[in-house]
Amino acid sequence: MIADVTSTAHADLLLPAGVLFDMDGTLTDSEKFWYQAQREIFGNLGISWGHDDQKLVIGLDIVDGAQRALEHFGVQADAEQVGHAIAQRVIELATEYGVPWRPGALELLTWLAQRGVPSALVTSSYLPFATIVANNAPQGSLEALVTGDRVTHSKPHPEPFQMAARLLGHAPGDCVAFEDSVYGVQSAHDSGAVTVAVPYQVPIPSQPGVIFLDSLEYATAEFFDRILRERHTLSQP
Repeated sequence: MIADVTSTAHADLLLPAGVLFDMDGTLTDSEKFWYQAQREIFGNLGISWGHDDQKLVIGLDIVDGAQRALEHFGVQADAEQVGHAIAQRVIELATEYGVPWRPGALELLTWLAQRGVPSALVTSSYLPFATIVANNAPQGSLEALVTGDRVTHSKPHPEPFQMAARLLGHAPGDCVAFEDSVYGVQSAHDSGAVTVAVPYQVPIPSQPGVIFLDSLEYATAEFFDRILRERHTLSQP
């Protein structure tokens, strides 16, 4: 069910039953860790990896992304080993430098937790890195983690967001999902969640049923109320 905001200042405004967040590029600015790790690991295979190449794999599962990159450059290597090596390097970088958050991310997570709105992390990254991010998130936020190594079908399949909503105890249609990639937006939208695209490193084509937001800084009580009422209106016969 959609929840009412309980604060006096925002009485009668609607909040979602749960909020589902992509991680890399949406909640965290960790794409720079992935880029550095990719440059190092792919470089060891003779691949000169640039910023434009990173667009090939944003939003994909770690192994799927490695496979796509290897095929793109015509390099023969074990995609699973390459993907896991990249993921391990990202963990090392996050441990050394800390979790870099996107603008408004910490404030939004805190705000939702204070109002009793549960949130979940829905990422193609694997559990070890997602756990680092969750452990550094505001207390009471990110109550569930859905990672690329815990699903049968990763993004762009809807399973990750469907699973996250279920772990929070709600239907996807009662949740709002935030994403920054084409694959992630497709996954969230197809799950039935109210989907908000927050483009960062790659453009996301406009499509029916997807709301665009420049930054998580603008995800206010009024914003949630507006998009939820619009969804309710559109769903009426």
